[in-house]
Amino acid sequence: MPPSKVQSEKEKFLKEYGDRYGYNGRIDQIREEEYPQLKNGFYLDHAGTTTYPQSTLKNFKTDLTENLYGNPHSKSPSSMLATKKVEAVRNQILDYFDATPGDYQVVFTQNATAAIKLVGEIFPWQSGKSWFRYLRENHTSIIGLRALAKESGADISVLTEAEVETFIETGNKRGSEVQDNDDEIIYNLFAYPGQCNFSGMKFPIDWSRRIKESHTTAKSKALVLLDAASYITSTQLSLRDTKSSPDFVNLSFYKLFGYPTGLGALLVKTELTPILKKRYFGGGTISGLLYDADYAQFWPSLSETYEDGTINFLNIIALSHAFDAFHRLYNSINYVNMHTSTLISYLYSQLSVMKHYNGAPVCEIFSSRNFYDPKTQGPILNFNFKKPDGSWVGYVEVEKLASVNNIHLRVGGFCNPGSVTKWFNITQDEMMMAFQSGKVCGDDRDIINRKPTGSIRISLGAMTTIDDVLAFVNFAREHYIEVNPPPGKPVRLSGSSGSFVRQSWKGFTANPQFQVVQQMSMYGQDWVLIDASSQSALNHRRKSAFLLIPQKNFEGIKGQIEATDKGKELEKFSKPGPSNNNFALEQYAKGVTFSTSKKTPLLNKVSVEETIPESEPTTLTTSSTSIIDSLIMFFSYIFLYIQKFASAASPKVYQGLKSNGFIASPEHRRKPPQDKKYGKKDLAKDV
Repeated sequence: MPPSKVQSEKEKFLKEYGDRYGYNGRIDQIREEEYPQLKNGFYLDHAGTTTYPQSTLKNFKTDLTENLYGNPHSKSPSSMLATKKVEAVRNQILDYFDATPGDYQVVFTQNATAAIKLVGEIFPWQSGKSWFRYLRENHTSIIGLRALAKESGADISVLTEAEVETFIETGNKRGSEVQDNDDEIIYNLFAYPGQCNFSGMKFPIDWSRRIKESHTTAKSKALVLLDAASYITSTQLSLRDTKSSPDFVNLSFYKLFGYPTGLGALLVKTELTPILKKRYFGGGTISGLLYDADYAQFWPSLSETYEDGTINFLNIIALSHAFDAFHRLYNSINYVNMHTSTLISYLYSQLSVMKHYNGAPVCEIFSSRNFYDPKTQGPILNFNFKKPDGSWVGYVEVEKLASVNNIHLRVGGFCNPGSVTKWFNITQDEMMMAFQSGKVCGDDRDIINRKPTGSIRISLGAMTTIDDVLAFVNFAREHYIEVNPPPGKPVRLSGSSGSFVRQSWKGFTANPQFQVVQQMSMYGQDWVLIDASSQSALNHRRKSAFLLIPQKNFEGIKGQIEATDKGKELEKFSKPGPSNNNFALEQYAKGVTFSTSKKTPLLNKVSVEETIPESEPTTLTTSSTSIIDSLIMFFSYIFLYIQKFASAASPKVYQGLKSNGFIASPEHRRKPPQDKKYGKKDLAKDV
């Protein structure tokens, strides 16, 4: 899209949404002064990690160079200073989440996953009596708790959103039916995310209160673990009301501030201290210990008891600077919420109305929430592109093409298997079959049995701008909207194969159905890759798509591959090799064809010593041609049949034709080299 058009769209957005976007007009200044790392790209993966302002790093560096911090497990001046700073950060965290000091305690962990794991390890499970319930849309870190619950003999089940409501409604009735003469209270656990990291759908914070009220009796008590890692990146979480607030809250600070990494926390209600069960101990968590007898006395506070070893005190101190920078730049998370919700609703409004030439939607969006309501939908938009016939575009292709355009996004299943099966309608049996066939997390198998195995996620952060969003909107328009219906039927041709290099491409290797005759190219000048499903050309307007043509390793290939236009125009592309101007295409995709234009035929000098393995026939689509084109094609057919006849009938005849330069030598045909990494040459892996 022309820059003037982009600027026009930006001005229109600012006119309509300027009062809710950009922190009263400060966003461009914030980006310029604080985020130089974002100048040369479009970063749209804030749910993975947001990015950090440079003032956080500068202030932390100054702090480290001006102050001496020692190990907190000591009483020296440097150690006492470190301890004082760490305790100040604990208070900053509690204040940020509106928690009254004394109601919650902060236990620092390596990350949010470690915080979740700690809950499973210290929870007072009772074999055959406790239950563990979790929402289907949980991150794998929550699902992993079931292993600890199962090991402890707890009853386990997973619930859909609708089933959670039923579970709440029937809770008191079911609880009253439980008969147990034991005076000990049975503790149970319900775990869910405040915001789904896959779709951005928000779930009711009020579930915490309702679960505890409906499943607490005289002899049993339900506790709630809230996975807040995604939720808090754009939404205020208040823990003021301890009667309704969750009992455990896991946090990830790099998702909130970008820096420091390797630091998370578990917020635990202080009132739970007596019932939690510590098994392992180490470092400074004990106040007394006998090495040769079963005696260990723990410190009274939760943080001192459950922070085994020396805490990451320098990163904790860095966290104080991250808090300071956040408040200085954005004042409150509520302003971030308004900013990001405005952008995500605009993005949704653009992608949701995109149509192909036949009216088919370009995108399928995976969320049942209202994108115009930030109370129910976070700043995440998860979707897949679709073709005019309704089939899916693989997310791996989108990721690679986005990377070429310097757009940073995330694709895959996002460690959320429940959401994958829900939105892609994949059964448990289908998932198991995929795993047994070799499907693993993070691989390139993005479509199996015509169903996607993952999707594309765009997530916005405090420093995201309308320019970032428009960059992706225009990317989608340019590369994934098909505006023209398919042309007529392609003409199938057969013959032997060869290799070419084409101007403005990075080259391609022809399919076995494409005939190469030495000293002459059979067809015309302008070659175009075409998507067979839509028959739309991947032309220069979509030039980024050409960069996805798999690169071939030319090492060990002796033959020269040349293409010249009167000895000049294509000279710079004449040497095969690993340079940026030389690619080879063995089998770009089963649905790719080649076509010619009406332009004057080009005489190419071609010498072939490398052919590709047998594969599905590729079609050659021809437009209406000139008389010269037709004559060249006619004589090319004659050469084709001469080659077939000569090779089958008489070696002498064949050698005579070959020696006079009429046909390419079949002696040089051989199987392509085996790739050490992948076995059979799978060029899609080489991109």
